[in-house]
Amino acid sequence: MTVSNIPQMDLMIEEMLYDNMVSDCEIFKGDVSRSYLRNGKEVIIDGETQLLMTTADDRLEEVMKLIEKKMPNSYLDIVVTTPVTGNLKYIDFVNTQTMTRQEWAVKK
Repeated sequence: MTVSNIPQMDLMIEEMLYDNMVSDCEIFKGDVSRSYLRNGKEVIIDGETQLLMTTADDRLEEVMKLIEKKMPNSYLDIVVTTPVTGNLKYIDFVNTQTMTRQEWAVKK
């Protein structure tokens, strides 16, 4: 995901981590540049910040809704991928780290 509103991004990440929506969030600040066509004209936006977040499939919809809520009227590039294979221990780690508080209470 690329964003330009850094203070709003920080609040969004803080809420996602507090509510266990994501297990990891990497921030890549720097010379991220986006270019796309709008109404047949090229638009170039420089100085974007890129986020790489990891979440479980069952929390993805919540994450997307929070992004829409916290970043209204923003031009966001969001790419969602689902691994086909991978380290099962890491996948279990992500699933455990993104459990809701209710799921944690039942697990104890």
